[in-house]
Amino acid sequence: MCAPAWFRRALSRIYSDRYKIGVPQWRVLVTLGLFGAMTAKAVGNHSHMHKTKVSRGVAPLEGRKLVIRRTNRDDLREGISIADSCWTRDLQRVGSDCARFCGSVAGVG
Repeated sequence: MCAPAWFRRALSRIYSDRYKIGVPQWRVLVTLGLFGAMTAKAVGNHSHMHKTKVSRGVAPLEGRKLVIRRTNRDDLREGISIADSCWTRDLQRVGSDCARFCGSVAGVG
């Protein structure tokens, strides 16, 4: 189910204004936060983005040292993962902010 446009825009203010990331970066981080390290193709499958869009989302996150790419020695595919536990705490805080927002919209919070 796709969230209504007004809801997505309001939610995006939490991560774009406060954390200075866009929609592709947000989707990459949430996917990695939920499922752990994976390839760009796998991130795309989970987040409904083409792998080139994922790569474009990963590039600025990698530049900010928020994610890292590692090559799998067995099959030479690149895996992407969240860079460190400090960022994981930040991501959890973003998730909490978003959960509060969703609860307030639904009349729960």
